[in-house]
This record gives sequence, structure tokens and C-alpha cells, in this order.
Amino acid sequence: MRYMIRRISVTSALRNALLLGWLVALLPALCLAGVAVQALRRVSAALGQIQAFNIEVLGQRIATIDLYRCWG
Repeated sequence: MRYMIRRISVTSALRNALLLGWLVALLPALCLAGVAVQALRRVSAALGQIQAFNIEVLGQRIATIDLYRCWG
């Protein structure tokens, strides 16, 4: 049994192309979004562990450096 395609309408081809384009673009976009979320979580966790530290010479505190105050 053989089938022959006589014509394809432009609207049908355009609709199928747009649908396929969305499907092809959606998967990589979701993967990159997941990677970005994980990276931002790790950066947030790292910044949450920053503490102020003291500079001491011979047991005397000379300065206290707080990086949060330096940034903002």
C-alpha cells in the first residue's frame, strides 16, 4: 500500500514547525535554568558562611574586618 502526499498547507507546516521549535527549545532552557538555580544556591550558602575576622598582633586586636559592611 502506497500513500502519496498531494499538498501541504502553509498554515499546517508553520503550526507544526512552531510546535516543534518550542519543544526543541524548552528542554535545554529547563536544563540551564536548573543549573543556574543550583549555582545560585551554592553561592548563597557560601556567602552565608562569611564571618567577621580580627587582625591581632601579640594578642592585641588591631582591626576587625567585616566583609558585609565592606560590600554594602
